[in-house]
Amino acid sequence: MKLKSNALYFEIHPSRSKPIGYIRNSYREYGKVRHQTVAKLHGIPLPQLQAMKSAFDGKSISVADVVITDGKEYGASATLYALAKKIGLDKIIYSRNESWVNSALAMIVGRIVYQGSKLSLSRATDISHLWEICGVEGEVDVDKHCYEAMMNYIHDKVSSRKNLQTSIYKMVHYCPVAVEVFSGNTSDKTTVVDKIDEIKNTYGISDFIFVGDRGMLTQKNIDERPETLNITGLTHAKIKELCGHEKVQLSMFDEDTGTEVVLPESPGIRYILRKNPILKIEEQETRISLIEKTEALLKEIATPKKKTDDKTLAARATKIFVRYKTEKYFTWDIVDTKIQYSRKESVIADEEQYDVCDQKQRARETNEHSGCCRSV
Repeated sequence: MKLKSNALYFEIHPSRSKPIGYIRNSYREYGKVRHQTVAKLHGIPLPQLQAMKSAFDGKSISVADVVITDGKEYGASATLYALAKKIGLDKIIYSRNESWVNSALAMIVGRIVYQGSKLSLSRATDISHLWEICGVEGEVDVDKHCYEAMMNYIHDKVSSRKNLQTSIYKMVHYCPVAVEVFSGNTSDKTTVVDKIDEIKNTYGISDFIFVGDRGMLTQKNIDERPETLNITGLTHAKIKELCGHEKVQLSMFDEDTGTEVVLPESPGIRYILRKNPILKIEEQETRISLIEKTEALLKEIATPKKKTDDKTLAARATKIFVRYKTEKYFTWDIVDTKIQYSRKESVIADEEQYDVCDQKQRARETNEHSGCCRSV
């Protein structure tokens, strides 16, 4: 539309049941004032039309008066979902139309758009139309729409194998055969034995090797299932104990190759000894960080600002040491209601010599499986 002039103004017709806003242009023609309608606005509440008129009249609008009624993300999710359908990704996931496939598509699209955890994605309904676009109706639940969908996909792929006994290694190598979420305060070591039994019963596997870190495969867990082969690492204390044996010396730890050791008193256990320079750096940095955090907190309470007693002050210091598990690295005392402390450099140095040791044990070889233990 060609404007007759640049004199635009906003006009409201409130007399109708639904108010209408007009953006108009005024001009003179043959000595008379005439009006040209540039745009007509329907379906907008009167307060909003009045705010628009104020803006046209040059009146300022307070930010507090501006209300966003709907700002959910739509475009990116809709585009990627349409692309997924176009290339047949839903049929690749599962050939039949099942509700969990919609959830799987939502997780794939959501991973690209948001890149957060499954829990945060399940809560994205407040900021995005993602789940609605993918066909998931109602309230989204992380267990039902995320983890159950993943389990359905995994179980479908596992059950499609003709021989689970021979293909389970490949399945584990590329993806898990099961996913389970525990409460955040659940210790890894308390779930191991039950999970071993569950894997055996669910998938009909009699012999397998359990690989876990030193926090999962405690000696108690190993003793409770002596028939299960396992690969795990040892704590610093256990490595020091092992190095105290007459058949093991620190010189046996090599950076390039793993040295196999079998002690005569425990022939069912094979130890693989090697140096790991990356692990050494990580453990030293972690130790120094914890020591420095301990010192920072001790400094804050070293000289109390309020009147206190030695017992209370000792309790505060002990709480800090327990928090970071660093008391063995310090000599400390309370003198004249003040904390005096210093590092035990000899203890720290002694610990550091074992940082380079990446020691793993292969335990309980009670059947014909020879197996192996790989150092990483």
